[in-house]
Amino acid sequence: IVPYFYFFAPKARKASIEYWKNIRPLYGPLKIRLMVLKHFYRFGTLLLDRQYQKLYPHLVFKHEEKGFSNIAKSIEKNTPLILVGAHVGAWEMAIVNLADHNVLNKIKTVQFEFNQVAVPKHQILVNQIDSPIFDIREQLNEGKVVGMLADRPINNSHVLIPFLSKLFPFDTTSFRVAAATNAELAFFFSFKQKDNKYKFICTKPKYYKYDTATNKNDQLILWLKEFSETLEGLLNEHPDQWLNFYPAWSCEPVLLNTHSPNKVSTAS
Repeated sequence: IVPYFYFFAPKARKASIEYWKNIRPLYGPLKIRLMVLKHFYRFGTLLLDRQYQKLYPHLVFKHEEKGFSNIAKSIEKNTPLILVGAHVGAWEMAIVNLADHNVLNKIKTVQFEFNQVAVPKHQILVNQIDSPIFDIREQLNEGKVVGMLADRPINNSHVLIPFLSKLFPFDTTSFRVAAATNAELAFFFSFKQKDNKYKFICTKPKYYKYDTATNKNDQLILWLKEFSETLEGLLNEHPDQWLNFYPAWSCEPVLLNTHSPNKVSTAS
């Protein structure tokens, strides 16, 4: 299936080439194309793992946790918490891991609506028109943990942030909601390791408050720069687990379109 996507998904191939040129600028043209094949292969293995995991209610892969206690502490204190991640690695595996700890009933994830019939209880579905902010605030007011992905804006709530030597549009919703609701915010990621092992990472939660003496947009840029630098460091360790297969650097984001041809779907 990997050669098929390489030849018949030109938009995804172009996006992957752009990504590898950014993260590995010293690679030559041939090396870049070999990395694109490796990129598609890794994407395929992650999708297969996800489908296999859906057969079981508990996590069936070996895993390592770094910082999960940060989530547990917030849940114990009934403190609203926003987990911010990206389309990297395996966000779904991290959610199953939370289920293994019997805290899934306290978790809500924000996902773009792909005409789904059945909606899992832990999801908040959003689209390009309606804002999810009110639903998110409601869940946070109940002391829930809300998971969001910041690397694929679904509307115009974004800013361009330095990322892998260029500018990339990051969604500001998570930080704006955190500042408005007095919720803690942490970065949350999952990456596949060797031997079919997964590593779950959660940074220490912190509060993001607007300083009235500083422009709000400037503060959002600083906060998202912190996120982008964390993500960039992790991608340098796991470069083939970036799963945004669309051109995005140094331009306005392409809003999700479920009917777009030649597109590799990476629904959160």
